Amino acid sequence: MKAVEYLRCNESRVRNETRRVEGTDVEVWKWIELEPSPTDSNELKERMSCWQGRALDDYPPGVDSKVAPPNGIPSQCFRVENVFKNETKVLDYDTSYYIEYCILDQCVPHGGVAHIHVDRKSNIGCVYVKMETIQAAAGAYRALHGAWYKRKMLIVKYMSSGQYNDLFSKSNASKKLIYPPM
Repeated sequence: MKAVEYLRCNESRVRNETRRVEGTDVEVWKWIELEPSPTDSNELKERMSCWQGRALDDYPPGVDSKVAPPNGIPSQCFRVENVFKNETKVLDYDTSYYIEYCILDQCVPHGGVAHIHVDRKSNIGCVYVKMETIQAAAGAYRALHGAWYKRKMLIVKYMSSGQYNDLFSKSNASKKLIYPPM
């Protein structure tokens, strides 16, 4: 009940309603859509359409995550899960590009992104990211893990550089960092 009370008092994206279900009044939660005003720029509309904030408040000082302790041993490589729901056999290129842009937008403020790959065939909506340093990866981990993206809570799991390089042998080839397009 503590969690329900917290959401009732502190969460602006969820509204409580009473609905009649099979003759009984029940309390339900409803996700509130964020609608940008017509005066907003296209960029702001794009951002509002993909990021809805964090599942829980920002981390207090000294705590890495209120959602869960880091998944795996911290390294410069990680996998972001639950980014998309693959309802077709292969995700289309436009959607893949948009997802890459949104993930880059959250990673770049923490350091350089050395490689990114949207697994278009993934059943669990995976995006693989290799950051320039472990510290940059830790910042990106904190930004992404437990964040709401298109109504789905993201889960981030570290993976070893060896595992990453086995999957993406060309990830070491380029020394050029990746940034979201302007």
